[in-house]
Parts: sequence; structure tokens; C-alpha cells
Amino acid sequence: MPQDTGSYDFGTYEREKELKRLEAQATATWPVEAPLLAEAGLGKGQRVLDLGCGPGFLSRKLAEVVGPSGSVIGIDVSDTLLAVGRSLAPLEGIAAVAYHRGSAYALDIPDGSVDFVYSRLLFQHLEDPQRAIQECFRVLEAGGGMCVVDSDDGVLGLFPEPPGYAAFTRRAAELQGARGGDRDVGRKIGWYYKRAGFAEVQVRVLVFTTDHVPMKAFLDIAVSFKKELFPPEERAGAAEQLDSFYRYMDRPDGFGLAGLYVVSARKPA
Repeated sequence: MPQDTGSYDFGTYEREKELKRLEAQATATWPVEAPLLAEAGLGKGQRVLDLGCGPGFLSRKLAEVVGPSGSVIGIDVSDTLLAVGRSLAPLEGIAAVAYHRGSAYALDIPDGSVDFVYSRLLFQHLEDPQRAIQECFRVLEAGGGMCVVDSDDGVLGLFPEPPGYAAFTRRAAELQGARGGDRDVGRKIGWYYKRAGFAEVQVRVLVFTTDHVPMKAFLDIAVSFKKELFPPEERAGAAEQLDSFYRYMDRPDGFGLAGLYVVSARKPA
């Protein structure tokens, strides 16, 4: 049986630092991502599932889109992150957001009861992405839409490349894979959709660079978390390597880019 927690464990991170990283990660590309979600079928008055919602930063964005006549259910395996979402001050004129602890593999949601499923940066951590996609298919109503936004290390780079960076990212990917994750999941989502019975699969790659955010912020969002994947006996060395990347990239000609796969589909009517 796949483990619900997958390859991400909020409890291993420095809480406040990681929450700031998650918020920056959630909001950095939202202005570009939101129109793609609209194309995928997200709209007013819908019942939306935010799968792997974390602290709910994007659950609130979804709630703004669907408006007060809609609703958003945020599901995550971390009680700590869900508590953060529940603690956020309510906003007027948006949908109600309900946060629940749950597994992507066994959603406590009736068949065909949601109009849209959104999941951002969850599937890279799942041991069995296909099973989770199939479960999303079950809870969607006929004709409902789904959009997965996730990473792929095939679209990640620093230029000029810092010494040791390639080995560091390979090792981090191996360690995440050993926990059941997949750093190259973005390119596979469309295939998972097709196997689950979805139609109208659309694949886009949303690229953000250090022209969109400063280099330090880019490294905070796209690279810094990787050191937490290292076992305790390797973590000090990984942290030193990470610090060296920050120092090396603090240069006027430095450039970084990272890609997010935005993959949408629809359950046949």
C-alpha cells in the first residue's frame, strides 16, 4: 500500500521558514497560472477540490475565483498545515473553504460530487500517482475538469552552473525517489490521465526565471528545500553545498529557470 505522506514531511522543516517558502512558491506564478485554470474549466459557482492544499494559500485563490456561490474543499495529510489554513483570516466575497485531513488515495468525497479538481506540487511526492488520479476521476462529475501543476527537473537550471550543483540535484532526486517521490513527474501526468479515462488532455510548461523573481528568492523556492531530503548524516554537507550555490549565483550574469507542468483534462460527459 502506498504511504499517504509520500516524500514530503512538513515536520522535518523549520516551520516559519518553510511556510514562507510555500507561500512564495504558491503565489509566484499565480497571475500566469490563473488564466490556464480558467481555460481548463475553473469558474464561478463551482465545487472545487484542492488536493494537497497544504496551508491553504491557493485554496483561498481558488475561492476568489469561484466566488461566494461556490465552495472549496482543501485536503491534506498534515494536520499542522491544515491548522494554518484554518487560522487564516476569512475574506469577504469568496467561497467558503473547508479543510479536511485525508488521503489522495481514498478521498472521503462522494462519486461525482465536485466540478473541478486542482492539485499543485503534490504528485511529485506520491508513491502511486496513478491511483490518486483515478480517485480524482471518481469524485469528479461527468464533464468536470482537473488541473495538476507539478515540477520536472528536466526544466530546472542555474547558469553558469555552480560547482557541485548537478551532483547535488541528482542526489536529492534519488533520495526523493527512495521515499516514493518522482522529480520528473510533470511530463507523466498526461499519461496518467489517459490511463484513468480522462479526455481533452492539454499539456503546457510554465517557466519562471530570475527575471521574474530575484536570484535569492528563486533559489529559496526552487532549490533550498532539496537539502531537507538528505539524511541527517549528510544534511550538514548538503547545507554547506546549498550555501555555496547562493554565493556563486550572487553575480550580475547569473540566471536561473524552473518549469512547472500545467496539465489539464476533462472527465467525459
